[in-house]
Amino acid sequence: MTLCAALDDLSGKVFAHTAARHTHRQWLDFLPKIDWEVPAELVIHVICDNYATRNVVRPGSFRSVAALVADILRFLEERNKNPKPYRWPADPVRLLGKIDRAWEFLLEEVYHPIYETSH
Repeated sequence: MTLCAALDDLSGKVFAHTAARHTHRQWLDFLPKIDWEVPAELVIHVICDNYATRNVVRPGSFRSVAALVADILRFLEERNKNPKPYRWPADPVRLLGKIDRAWEFLLEEVYHPIYETSH
């Protein structure tokens, strides 16, 4: 079973599509559904995840695949009745500072000793 989902981060609404197969075709079939849901004057930004690596539903968790799909769609229907936009809680300046410090560490502690050169 494949679940493709998209989050409208302004409204908090989730668009979802399920399919029995798990190939690139299901992803390609999902893209027009996103386009249909999003007003034409808005720009769509897509972030793709390698969803082939996920296997989080344990065997025996649901009576059947159909029961799993029904529960997912029921959850999303209820959630979308009162969607809440996602608000990033992190301070972007602090986050960028952490990234800079991580790069400095990587260059000084990892790259430099291996290649005996400085950046």
